[in-house]
Amino acid sequence: NAVESGLTHLAVRHVILCHTADEAMRERARRLRERFAGSAPGCDMKTLETGLNGSRLPQQLVAEDGAQGIHVNITPGTKGQTAFLTLWAQRNKAAVWSLNPPSVTRLDAEAASLPITACDPLLLLQMRYPDVRVEGDTSDQALYEGLLHHMRACLESGQEWSLQKDRTVNGMSLKRTGFKTWMLSLPSGEKHTFSEAEGDWLEGLTAYSLSLMGAQHVHARVRLPWSEELQLFLEKKFQEEQHRLDVDVIAAWKGGHLLVSCKANPTIPIPDAAAEARDMAHALARFALPALCHLGCRESYLADTGYEEKVPVFGWRDLCRPERLAALFAEALGCRRSTV
Repeated sequence: NAVESGLTHLAVRHVILCHTADEAMRERARRLRERFAGSAPGCDMKTLETGLNGSRLPQQLVAEDGAQGIHVNITPGTKGQTAFLTLWAQRNKAAVWSLNPPSVTRLDAEAASLPITACDPLLLLQMRYPDVRVEGDTSDQALYEGLLHHMRACLESGQEWSLQKDRTVNGMSLKRTGFKTWMLSLPSGEKHTFSEAEGDWLEGLTAYSLSLMGAQHVHARVRLPWSEELQLFLEKKFQEEQHRLDVDVIAAWKGGHLLVSCKANPTIPIPDAAAEARDMAHALARFALPALCHLGCRESYLADTGYEEKVPVFGWRDLCRPERLAALFAEALGCRRSTV
């Protein structure tokens, strides 16, 4: 998304993508070049392999004679690569930019910022895991809208909402019809049935609420295929063998990305679930904001998971009020920018 913003606002004609010299990064660079060629015709992308600490970048990067309008993005990569890219930029009188969602900020005397729009988060996963698939069905808007209305009615009347017992409020009833199956009846006479067996109803409902909040490119039940690359990533990032292959909901919002983990079982420990959401968000993208929809949460808050970033945790009371979700996520983003 930062590159695409540059193409729009800075009329970029040539791009050099620096990456470490290993097979996984070579493959990711190849996929990115293919996608770049299709989305940015007329702009040439080249790749440059460099070391992990970036110390060779000032010698490897050579500006062509008469080159003007050079811009450097120091957001990705290691701290060493960032430092040496900045050094190279200063020597070559190039502008230095840093991604700080929802904008790209220029870090020199001509300080400026450009608004950005986040790409579809599914594209980020596809570049790393080509066989990623989306299994969630978010098209049943009538059911989701009915459930949100039922939740709001319970909230306004001071009643608890849950899939523990039948509940009738304001002419709307939610009744169990079988083992883990429910029927929602609306005053209009509409009836909607759903199953709580797999939890996909909550993922679809959360995705729908995010779309009402203003999120874009919303996907539910994203599945990452098991691969050697994913195994290595999990072992390196989390030092454990737990298979985190299920991504409940992802979306683009305010120039960044959201990853929401959904827990319909109210007895699951919230701290563990919040930490899981944090870890999975790191697998999606560096700046992805993790969040947790937990039906055992009575009041939304920002969970401290032992890192600088906070994880927004919310339950059905905020799920049915998208404006409250937007405020909660905005608060989490504000905390992140003030501490990172």
